[in-house]
Amino acid sequence: MIDTESDKSVLELIYDWSVDQSLWKSDALRRILQGENISDDAVKALVEILRKEKSSNGDELIEAQTLEKAHLPNTPKGGHDVRLIKISDTSNVNRLAPGQTLEFEPSGITVVFGNNGSGKSGYTRILKNACTARHRPTILPNIYDDSGDTSPSSSVITFGVGDGEDQTENWSDSELPHPVLSAVSVFDRECAEIHIGKANEVAFRPLGLDIPEKLVAVLKQVEGELKSTFDKHSNSQNAIFRKPVWKENTVIGKFINGLSGTSVHDEFCILAELSDTDEQRIADLKELIAKDAIKAVKELQNKIDGISRLEEYATDLKNHYSDESWTKLDSVIQLRVSSRNATTLAANETFDSSPLNGVGEAEWRILWDAARKFSVEAAYPEKKYPNLEEEALCVLCLQPYSKEAKERLGAFDAFVKSDVEATAKKAEEGFDTLSKSLRHALVSSRNYKGDLEVLKLESTDSHSSLYRYLASARRRQKNFNKTLQQDSTDISLHDFADNPMQALEDVKLKLKKMQKEYQAASTEEGAAKLQHEYDDLVDKKWASENLDVINEEITRLKEMSFIEICLKDTKSTAVTNLGNKLADEAITPQLRDNFLNEINNLVRNKFRVEVVRSGGKAGAPKYKVQLVRSPTKSVPDILSEGEQTCVALASFFSELSTSDHKSTLVFDDPISSLDHRWRVRAAERLAEEAKQRQVIVFTHDLIFLNDLDEAASDFGVLFASRHIKSTPDIAGIIDSNLPWDGMKISERIDAMEKSARKIRSERNSLDDEIYKRAAREFYGNLRASWERALEEVALSHTVMRHRDYINSKNVKNLSVLDHEICKTWSENFGKCCDFIEAHDTSRGRAQELPEPDDLLQDVEILKQWVSGLREAHKKLSET
Repeated sequence: MIDTESDKSVLELIYDWSVDQSLWKSDALRRILQGENISDDAVKALVEILRKEKSSNGDELIEAQTLEKAHLPNTPKGGHDVRLIKISDTSNVNRLAPGQTLEFEPSGITVVFGNNGSGKSGYTRILKNACTARHRPTILPNIYDDSGDTSPSSSVITFGVGDGEDQTENWSDSELPHPVLSAVSVFDRECAEIHIGKANEVAFRPLGLDIPEKLVAVLKQVEGELKSTFDKHSNSQNAIFRKPVWKENTVIGKFINGLSGTSVHDEFCILAELSDTDEQRIADLKELIAKDAIKAVKELQNKIDGISRLEEYATDLKNHYSDESWTKLDSVIQLRVSSRNATTLAANETFDSSPLNGVGEAEWRILWDAARKFSVEAAYPEKKYPNLEEEALCVLCLQPYSKEAKERLGAFDAFVKSDVEATAKKAEEGFDTLSKSLRHALVSSRNYKGDLEVLKLESTDSHSSLYRYLASARRRQKNFNKTLQQDSTDISLHDFADNPMQALEDVKLKLKKMQKEYQAASTEEGAAKLQHEYDDLVDKKWASENLDVINEEITRLKEMSFIEICLKDTKSTAVTNLGNKLADEAITPQLRDNFLNEINNLVRNKFRVEVVRSGGKAGAPKYKVQLVRSPTKSVPDILSEGEQTCVALASFFSELSTSDHKSTLVFDDPISSLDHRWRVRAAERLAEEAKQRQVIVFTHDLIFLNDLDEAASDFGVLFASRHIKSTPDIAGIIDSNLPWDGMKISERIDAMEKSARKIRSERNSLDDEIYKRAAREFYGNLRASWERALEEVALSHTVMRHRDYINSKNVKNLSVLDHEICKTWSENFGKCCDFIEAHDTSRGRAQELPEPDDLLQDVEILKQWVSGLREAHKKLSET
């Protein structure tokens, strides 16, 4: 907000408004106020500040050079007017020569004349940067200087404030206006250009009112930079999003279709995280969907049954070759061995007298059992063994039994039926039974080949686990067989591998789950559910493989969303409102009247204009200059460049009328494009202003210099002139005398007297030819001075060569001219013509030139002639 009720200046009100604005806008205002050209790099810098402001959480330090009060020009109150005294000791300012001093008269008009390239602009650039100007030009160092000096441009500026003593400032180029010197105002061509609006109208804009429009222009530049970046992002979307491969109703599809600037990277990363289980599930679902559900249920049942057979097989092996079986085998073997030993001992005792060894032992028992079997099954069925009847024969020798033989067989039968033998037999039978059982538990997977292949397809881990288990079972079988063969358990039993039962059960559970899904898939609803799950997982897999693409899209959308936030801060409504309020406050009826008075004094009714309200958009003030008789016509199209300069001058002077101080005014070629009529009026206006403040004019126009001289004389103000010269190597050489063409007659007489004295002092060292050329040059200047004296003094500027009108106010001075005055002029002018080289001299004519004393005498004649006329004019004015 701005306080339009205060007595603050426009620039102060703009500063107050900027305090509540974004940092980047304040930085832009500073650049505008300092006259900076808002380049592409400057726009990029402002965009960077804007981006940091919008993205900062308040903790980040944002580097921005905001508008400060120190950037505002000085606005001293009455009695503290600032005046310039001199500029000296310049350094690194274009080609300006060091050690020069440009002095200004403390009052009246000081005209600084210099031709193009003389160095005049170097001094005006110093003033435009140290003082207040609508445009602050860049000060460059001497580009031809190879010293490598990179120090900033500087100079010593001496100035005065009010009635105080002179002050000296060691000024160096900086972005900040000088706190005192900024009270000095500079007018140049930029002031004229700034009033010609882009809307093809002439705006009435006192100092500062152009700033809102410039700020709007910067807003548009920043907006353009942001939109350019936005468009680049808008056109950089990956082509995959134009032809989606994902389904709309999947989790991934919904997320992607809903992507925006608020989407979160991490959320998508979690959604797109694909596990090995997911990969397997995709394969299972793909197969599940492709198959005939009813047929698949049967196939799965066969697989489940096969896994169950493998479980039974593994369980049988475990039971046969378990640690308990090993313990049982050990006890059976021990019982068998101990019983056999007992039987042998009993046989030895019983058959000690037997003619054969080994009776009653194991081998004998085999023979006995074989004979028994033959007897009861073949030889003597239904007869007990041994059959000792009379007619019975021995089943081994087929001979009748002798008495001794019958006794021996009876003893044998009694031995076999004894308890020891019965126990041994029972132990042997137990061993045989166990041995037969173990030998029939063959560890072979041939009968389960198909089931094993199914298991391998379903789970390689489970298949490997079962394979290891079977291998360990084979090793244990060998342990058991070896034990049976050796009739001893004194060997190491291999361990079973990890039990595969749980792994087999897991496979069965998986198959049963799939079977259940196939059963569900046999219905329309179930099939749709499985298809949706499959689509979800397929999109999830795609997302995991294209994570970078999605993250890039999220980043792109976030950047576009962020730019849209930044773009909102480039709207110009608030700035336009500021410009309108400032215009309404600053452009008062009095100010408009002052402007109209100024323009009328300059153009003398050549054209009539008025200040009216304009559109008031895009930050521009709502006031413009329009033609009274043709308000709808385009003023820039009708007014010439010179007339537009008059508008700028009128605006400049009308602004000064509202100021509380009378500090120095500096004009840099203010009459650009003005013809001689309006140059005179501009000179008169500057001279009039010089009655109340110091006026400094830089110009390259000698005619305008003479106009200023005359106007100063008419208004009774001091007039002084300075001359800036240059050489091929350096510029800015200060000379108190104007160039010859710009000198007044009194100055020329003084210069010629000095020249004549110099020629006289050097005469003895000059040969005749050199002296002749010097003397002829001298008389050429003297002849021109007689012409200037006639125009300036005798005719009192009534008629001048560059004017197309007669100055009637001095016509009465012509009355003092008499015959003698005219004769003196004619004779001396003719004498000069005789000695100059205007015509080629005849070879046969040896013309003698006057000696140096004669030169001084001829200058004296001119001096007395001028003095006599001026005395006569003075007496005439007193009558």
